[in-house]
Amino acid sequence: MIENIDEILKETNAYNKEVHKWSLTVKQALKKSVLSIGINDTKALFSSIKTKNRKKFGEIANIGIGLERYGIFVEKGVGSGRGIGSESAKRNRNPWFNPTLEKHFDLLNEIIADHVAEVNYNKNKIL
Repeated sequence: MIENIDEILKETNAYNKEVHKWSLTVKQALKKSVLSIGINDTKALFSSIKTKNRKKFGEIANIGIGLERYGIFVEKGVGSGRGIGSESAKRNRNPWFNPTLEKHFDLLNEIIADHVAEVNYNKNKIL
């Protein structure tokens, strides 16, 4: 029984490392995306992109991505004189955030699915 608990802890540590690595990869991809669309005039948005992993019961349960608020305005094309849904906003959209995340979600889903399967397998061995 103790062996299975050790296996679960080992699996959870491996999972946390994989998720942490994923979040760092996403952070770098977001920074690269900011540079590629040329919105790095003040470097404030680039410098503000951060990730934070929060644990619950010893495993990462939440991945937070922080950035300057205007980064979302750039994504949506809104700003002074360009309200949400306006033609001007549609023309000025600069999708950099959502497309970057979407490219990486499949890998995160795979990491989570593998972890859940492994932990459930080891829990069933305990019972």
